[in-house]
Amino acid sequence: MLPLLTLSALLPFVAPGEVIDLSHATMISTTDPRSAGAEGPVRKIADGDPGTVWSSGQVSLEELPANIVITWEQPVTVGSLEVLTNRLKGWLRLTWLEVYAGVGDGWALIGEVRDNRDERFVVDLVPTTLTRLRLRLRGTERPDQSYANLCEIGLRAGDPAQARPARQAAVADQGI
Repeated sequence: MLPLLTLSALLPFVAPGEVIDLSHATMISTTDPRSAGAEGPVRKIADGDPGTVWSSGQVSLEELPANIVITWEQPVTVGSLEVLTNRLKGWLRLTWLEVYAGVGDGWALIGEVRDNRDERFVVDLVPTTLTRLRLRLRGTERPDQSYANLCEIGLRAGDPAQARPARQAAVADQGI
């Protein structure tokens, strides 16, 4: 497994496998009342400090998955997502994660991990060039499926030559 890296400097082209700079991206949590549709505590997931944690809060992810939407002004080609979660009170705080690319006014699934058992894991993504990325947190080890935690994420670039156009999927988008 790749080590989780700190953010790199913004480059006009990010070579496949290199870290995509998230400092110029906008991040919004649609389920975090502290954000109210604006950047806020969710920025902690890309601050380079695994000690800062973003939590979905007391929401059953089975009933209402937590969503984080990341947007860029310029297209990026994604290849993989590195995720660091944690254990709290004995429960692993992220076991199921879906990753979507923005397509028109909808979304297309480009990667997923279910039944994760590690604090650090990688989601291999269908190489896709996009300006919107959605992380949909669906499960934890807690019986009530709440309090998903993200400590840090890192995106690695995919090969633009292998990028495929994403097709919109029929998924409940919760108005996102």
